[in-house]
Amino acid sequence: MTTPLQSPGQLLANLPGILGFYPHESVIFVAFHQGASPHRFTLGPVLRIDLDDLALLREVGTTLTDTDCDLVFAFVITRRDRGHVEQVVDRLFEAAENGEVDIQACWLTRNILTGEPYRIAFGPEPVEDPDGADRTGRSAWGAGEIAPVSQAQAMTPLLEHGQLPELTRREAFDHFVRFNPHLSVDDADQLEGFAHRHAADLVAVIRGERRPHGPRSGPQGSAPWGILRGLIDDHALLLDELAEEKRHSGEITGLLMADEETLAGVAVLLSDSLLRDAVLVDALRRPDAAADLFLAVARTFGGEIRANALSYYALAAVRMRLSMRAIPALAAALQEMPGHSLSSLVLQSCRAGAFEEVLSAAARGSHIVRSRYARLDDEGNGADDSDNAPDDSASEAFSVEGDQTVVRGDAA
Repeated sequence: MTTPLQSPGQLLANLPGILGFYPHESVIFVAFHQGASPHRFTLGPVLRIDLDDLALLREVGTTLTDTDCDLVFAFVITRRDRGHVEQVVDRLFEAAENGEVDIQACWLTRNILTGEPYRIAFGPEPVEDPDGADRTGRSAWGAGEIAPVSQAQAMTPLLEHGQLPELTRREAFDHFVRFNPHLSVDDADQLEGFAHRHAADLVAVIRGERRPHGPRSGPQGSAPWGILRGLIDDHALLLDELAEEKRHSGEITGLLMADEETLAGVAVLLSDSLLRDAVLVDALRRPDAAADLFLAVARTFGGEIRANALSYYALAAVRMRLSMRAIPALAAALQEMPGHSLSSLVLQSCRAGAFEEVLSAAARGSHIVRSRYARLDDEGNGADDSDNAPDDSASEAFSVEGDQTVVRGDAA
């Protein structure tokens, strides 16, 4: 955030925009990094746990310590009775005292709603800054009302894309459940099998392991690089067409889920990491259209295709400054495929706030694949129109498996 926040009420108003949903029965930990001035801090990680999951406090403390935070506030959001609230506060105070979580202050509120009262549970006594102003002042820092939620700075990216925070955490995660009302699971699985087989054939040709023939010859010619370049061009055109649609993003996603041909074509690209990485540059160029497209694919298919679609949806969301949408998408991918490396890498970067770093690393990995296998430079221009196959003597760091290593190294 760039606009200074001057009270817990303003911090609370920003939480739905930061998390992507309105938290209920939760403890929120908001961490900050020391700025240039001793009284100025920049926002760091924001963590949430269920009110009944206080056993996770040690893990929360470790996570915050690993991110080198200088200041941690806790917010308890609950409608439970006073006795239960006191137990929670006592446990948080104990965690602060024994060093489990270095909480400087904790506040209580029943809901995150404009005008909802909050009050401090524990924290430091007010101190005077060099200019004589009360930095923790009881007027704002001891108790007050939550600022207008709709005007919170963290809400701006959502509003710019015609979105609002989900009402609950469950709704935020249900957004990524696999369900396509136009295709049965059996029909989707059959398309998925076709996509994997066709992708394997294409990659064998593109890598020079098999000679192209028949329908595998692309619009750029029958050379391996020409076939991949044709796939890239087709995908870029699809994203351009979607970006020109004058519809709400949810409506576009719904229409795409009924388009079996488009779903199958994108599923082919997401069946193999070479094809997947080759089209990422254009997805980042048209992130709004890409998010709609990859969400439709993720809701339709399972396995690797779904995990790749959710990962690319997350990258598109980060590109649109909607990182609050990326986290549940990546969590859904890893729940189905715990070993999916791309999802894991992007999630680690998002949790660390390394948004620009992960976008830059992913784009560089995509350019490497396009340069080697489609003979395209960073501007998308053809570097060589000869019919020769790519030089397989290139470093394996640029191979199908290795391009993920490039992302891993840059995002660390």
